Amino acid sequence: MDENCKPKTCTEPLVLKAPADKTTSPNDQDAAQVHHVVRRKDKRLCPWGTNSNKNAAVISGKLNRHLTNNPPSEDEVDQINKVLPYTP
Repeated sequence: MDENCKPKTCTEPLVLKAPADKTTSPNDQDAAQVHHVVRRKDKRLCPWGTNSNKNAAVISGKLNRHLTNNPPSEDEVDQINKVLPYTP
């Protein structure tokens, strides 16, 4: 919710920019980044999440920055766990 109590949504681009592309800035909000659903360390800096593919999702830099400062909700963890692994 925003400051006016209206729901906020983040629309992800249909295609994310390749992070390894030389024309893509490291801070580009549409560049693909790996989001770890359950953080590696909790708020007390104790070990928590894993570095496995099951705990990861490829999302935009913009959404990843937003989620960095917010612990995952139970719904977010459930959604990510239902996504099939990426297979090229």
